[in-house]
Amino acid sequence: MLFAKSIIFLSNRDFSDEPHALVLFLDKPFSIERKEREKLDLEIFNFDPTFAPQGKCVIKIVMESNYEYWKNLEANPENYRAEKQRVAEVIAKNLEVRFPGIGNQIEASDVVTPVTAEHWTNSYHGYPAYGAPTKYQKIINKKGLSKTLPGLENFYMVVQWAGATVGLNTVSQMGRNLIKDICKKDGKKIVTTIAA
Repeated sequence: MLFAKSIIFLSNRDFSDEPHALVLFLDKPFSIERKEREKLDLEIFNFDPTFAPQGKCVIKIVMESNYEYWKNLEANPENYRAEKQRVAEVIAKNLEVRFPGIGNQIEASDVVTPVTAEHWTNSYHGYPAYGAPTKYQKIINKKGLSKTLPGLENFYMVVQWAGATVGLNTVSQMGRNLIKDICKKDGKKIVTTIAA
């Protein structure tokens, strides 16, 4: 099972000339969680101006992580925070290979561990929600799941498990589709805007 950890940076550099995602293969491996890492998987959020103020950019690095490692560290909050800070610094240093000067351009950072995900979502060991078993996928893909409960008026569910989806992006999509369904039922036209 894959546990995930994200390292998120806000940089005062816009990265408009960079792709939205890339993999950095490193000449010199580095160690995190007593495991050698030879690459960084990056998501560069330069495609959406709402992620950061103008002239700045959010960068996310996602890597496999070890729940037990972080859970043991969490027993001592000072050590846990120190290790998260060390991880952010190691990653920033390795980003310098591809983005010289980025270390001085980072305004904020956060290391999201499996323990962080467990704390905020109450998911077992920080796991993302699982999709439905394969034998039910055809039914779900064809009919979908009910977003209502019998006997409970004006209640709609938009959650990973009800949608048999994995990830918050798919939940956002479920929410958008639910709004469309409600508007259609009420005979209203849906109007969208983009925040300035």
